[in-house]
Amino acid sequence: MFNNNSFNIISKNIIYLIKTKEIKMRTIEGKWGFFRPEFRLALMLYRGTYFDNRYAISFAFIWGYFYIKLPFRTNLKNGSDMPRYGMDNHNGILWLYCGGKYDNSLGQMRKERMISFYYPFINYEFEYTEVLNNADSWERFTSEEYYEDILKWAKVVKLPYKYKLKSGVIQNVIATCYQERRHWHRKWFPFLKKTITSIEVKFSDEVGEGIGSWKGGTISCSYRMKFGEDMEKTLRRMERERKF
Repeated sequence: MFNNNSFNIISKNIIYLIKTKEIKMRTIEGKWGFFRPEFRLALMLYRGTYFDNRYAISFAFIWGYFYIKLPFRTNLKNGSDMPRYGMDNHNGILWLYCGGKYDNSLGQMRKERMISFYYPFINYEFEYTEVLNNADSWERFTSEEYYEDILKWAKVVKLPYKYKLKSGVIQNVIATCYQERRHWHRKWFPFLKKTITSIEVKFSDEVGEGIGSWKGGTISCSYRMKFGEDMEKTLRRMERERKF
C-alpha cells in the first residue's frame, strides 16, 4: 500500500538520480507500483490490470510517471486486458479511454471505447525500408518479401555471438546479420525526414535469461548502428550492451 515511507523512498531515489545524472536510466519499483522518470501527461483509472482485478491509477504532469496499485478490487474476472478510463499522452499521440465492453469469459475487452489524436508537425509517417545488397547499394524491399527472400540478395554476414547469463554461463551462437535503413517524414512536413540504420540479427539458437521458461529466449532482434560502424562493429557493441 502507498504510504509516507513509500513517498520518502521515492524522494530519496529521485534526488540521488538527479545528483548522479542517471535520471534517464532508472525506474523505481515496489509493491505499490512504480515510478518512471520520463516526460508525459496522463491521468488514468484502471479497473484491473494484467491478471489482477485490483484498481490502479496512473498520473503524470509533464515529468515523472507514477503507476499505483489500489487496495480495492473490481467485480470483474482476472484477465489480460481490463477496462481503463482517462487520458494519456505519449509518442506524440493523445489517447482518451472510456472503458468499453469487457467479456468475463475471455478475460479481455471485446470492444474498447477509445479515441486517439495525432499531433500535427510532431509525428512521423513511415515511408519505406531499404536493405544493403551484395553490390553495396541500397535496395527497397516490399512487405511481401519474407526473411528468406531478403537473404537471397542482401549483403549478409555470419558471425559468432556470445551472451553471458547472470549465472555466468556463456551462450555461444551464430548471428546472421544484414543492414537495414528505414525512412520517415514529419506529418504535414514531408520535407523533414528521419532515417534510422540498423542491423537485423537472427541467432542460430535462443539466447537470454528466458530460455527454459514460458517466455522463451530471443531468436532475432535489431540494433541501431552508429556513424562509421559496419555490421560487425555494431554486433560487437550489442554483445557488450544488450541484455535479453
